Amino acid sequence: FDMPLEKIKQVHSRPPKPPPEEKPAPSPPKTKTGPNSIPGPAQDEMPCTSA
Repeated sequence: FDMPLEKIKQVHSRPPKPPPEEKPAPSPPKTKTGPNSIPGPAQDEMPCTSA
C-alpha cells in the first residue's frame, strides 16, 4: 500500500461514512444459518465432538 498511515487512520476515524466492506456485513449472518441449516456430515460430526 502506498497510502500513508495517517490517511489510513483518517479513513478508520470516519465512522459516519460506512465503507464498502460494510455492505457484505449482512452476509455473515446468512452464512451462519447456512451450515446450521444444511444437514451434512459436518453437522453430524459437530454433535459427536460435543458429546
